[in-house]
Amino acid sequence: MTRRSLLLNSSLACAASGNLGLFAQNPITFNGELGFQHVGDEWKVRPKDFTIDGLPIPKFGWVWVGTMIAQGVILSIGAPLFGALEKAILGGGGGPSIAELLQIQLREFARIVDEKFDQRALDTAAAHLESYCRRFKEFSGNDVDRSLLLANTSDTLSELKSPLMKFIGYRTFMSCAGLRLAILKTVTTNVGRRNFESQVAEAISHHRSVADLIVDETSLGRMLERGDFTEDRPDLSKKNGFRLFEIPPKKICGVFVAGQVATDMHYSELPQREAQKAIMDNRGAFSQKPNWVSLLLLRKRLQAENTDLGNVIVSRWSRA
Repeated sequence: MTRRSLLLNSSLACAASGNLGLFAQNPITFNGELGFQHVGDEWKVRPKDFTIDGLPIPKFGWVWVGTMIAQGVILSIGAPLFGALEKAILGGGGGPSIAELLQIQLREFARIVDEKFDQRALDTAAAHLESYCRRFKEFSGNDVDRSLLLANTSDTLSELKSPLMKFIGYRTFMSCAGLRLAILKTVTTNVGRRNFESQVAEAISHHRSVADLIVDETSLGRMLERGDFTEDRPDLSKKNGFRLFEIPPKKICGVFVAGQVATDMHYSELPQREAQKAIMDNRGAFSQKPNWVSLLLLRKRLQAENTDLGNVIVSRWSRA
């Protein structure tokens, strides 16, 4: 039996290629091991937890699945990739399939982000995901299968990045885009390579658009422009040299927010201690209990839980 192990070893600095300057400025470091093994005629996965810049990434979560798929694209595993991942998930006493993982991920994130999200749209997206994964698993490498699968995956990706799904579908999109790239990688012609590069660019563009969305949703200036809230007691602001804003109870990208924001006269958030003092000293001016809110910290949290982790998947795509 021939055995060939292809591993992503510990402490591998993985900066994106030159055409992705945004990511090249922030090298991503893996600690741990992502392993594909080729045993005989079969690819196998060694499912393990790993870390990205010190953040634990548990196996079978959205980042793990997306990163494993992206690594499979780098290795040009192609059609056997899904089978290897499926067996890794189903092995050791059973568990959800990749299709089930992606559907659970999509439904759970939709519930967290927006409890009133259109159930019919969610059911349709979940059904397309199941079909997407089934066709990928059945892909045998011939041109007919490839054409059908590429058409199916294109529709699914378009659905996941639609304005309705955009942030909700982001995590699932990152895995599904990798599956499509794995099929495109099996086309070895010049046209195939161009199509692959085009899909990488399109997927990265969507990744960046979600990063922009997070900034937009947590921007004080944009929230004021949209009329989400207004300055509270301008007379206090002029008197004390700072501005106070009260955010009514709402969800911002799935995070419940309610309370007050304190800024200088130029709308830059005050440091925590100064902000909390300004809010407490003027607590009688608010309709809600005093509660310091930092939109900047909220933005960092949303980025850390979503697009910062997505960067590691993007960096893998750029190396393929």
